[in-house]
Amino acid sequence: MSPPELAELAEKAALEYYLRALYPYLTQPEFDRKIKSTANKEEFIFFRAFVPYFYDVLRRMQTLPGFPDMEGIDSIRGWCVGDAHAENFGTIWRRSETGERHIDFTMNDPDDGGPGPLYADLLQFLTGLLLIENPPNLSPILNAYRQGLDGDSVPSPVAAGQIKAAKKSGPKPERLFRLTGNGWLKPTKKERKTHKFDQQKLTRRVPGKLRDAVGPLVAGQYRICGYWALKKRGGGSAGLRRYWILLLPKTKNNSCADIYKGARKKVLVLELKRLVRPGIWPLVCPTAEEAAAGTDMACSDEPLTVIGRVGETLDTERGGTVSRLCDVTRLQSKPFILRPRWQGNRGVKLERITKQQGPRGLALILKDEARVLGNIHSKSLPAGSHYAAHIYALADELTDAAMQLAQVFRQAHQITGAQSTE
Repeated sequence: MSPPELAELAEKAALEYYLRALYPYLTQPEFDRKIKSTANKEEFIFFRAFVPYFYDVLRRMQTLPGFPDMEGIDSIRGWCVGDAHAENFGTIWRRSETGERHIDFTMNDPDDGGPGPLYADLLQFLTGLLLIENPPNLSPILNAYRQGLDGDSVPSPVAAGQIKAAKKSGPKPERLFRLTGNGWLKPTKKERKTHKFDQQKLTRRVPGKLRDAVGPLVAGQYRICGYWALKKRGGGSAGLRRYWILLLPKTKNNSCADIYKGARKKVLVLELKRLVRPGIWPLVCPTAEEAAAGTDMACSDEPLTVIGRVGETLDTERGGTVSRLCDVTRLQSKPFILRPRWQGNRGVKLERITKQQGPRGLALILKDEARVLGNIHSKSLPAGSHYAAHIYALADELTDAAMQLAQVFRQAHQITGAQSTE
């Protein structure tokens, strides 16, 4: 092996060691799968897979000469989304104040929400946009974000189209699995590629721990018919324990056996997903002592604190109109979020929108997302902070900072993609 090849592999090993320290809850094989899931993929895929890395890089870079000064907004704290990348937005079922159900276009992943500096949340969104295949001009994005801060929430025709498509498609949990010739339910090939299942076949006998977690929400309306245990291979939540629980509406004419006879379209799938401290923690609690103490809500792994944080995130992002089947709970003393799958919840897919709507459609949906982010941030702004005015004054600095951060991720993506040579 030549000296340049050795140097390349040493650089890769050092970066992976650094990244590994940001994920203490993953085993080494789980972390290795997380790294592997970004190999030969776009820079944006690497970016969205390593959320704590973004905030740790921001913490380090903002002390360096040449990084833009964020004076005026760096001390303004509020409730952050925590993982505001462009494919973490989409359609969500909500309940109105009168109890009616409707679909909104909003942030659809509450796991990483928590208290922190709002500008960091915005910078993560902007940095991710510079890493997509067709990066936009950030000036219109910042304008849309300020509109959101001022209360503008009218969706563009593209976002309105996403809402219409979600209403039309309705719940389709049967897309998650298929019925085999011998009568077993198995995850589809697509889901097996995305997730690592503990068992391929549906387990019909559901443990008491899962029944206790789900039962209070579905009592009297659904019967619990089976489950899968799994972990996602890639993305920000790779390696975290999940359960898919299959439910069937309780009627005189339906029983769990109907699922195995092919009546899959009547099935509801609930997902239980393990929760950990949010990705923003390296910025909020930068020292090991602060992280261990967990005095800030965004630093804590304590189950009740995590449950409280994600519950407040749901209220902040969705205005207290969360589906009754969405909840935060404990399972064997660990915190989990419980949410329905395929219930009109459609995440934004940038590649699909670009293909169907072209560059203009992509530009519109990204401005929709910026307005949503501004709406969410406006709910927790301290009185008299003049945050929107600071954003306007620092538009060039925010753009410059996002460009510098994006360059760090391009380099890291290139390093982790280096292949070993025998």
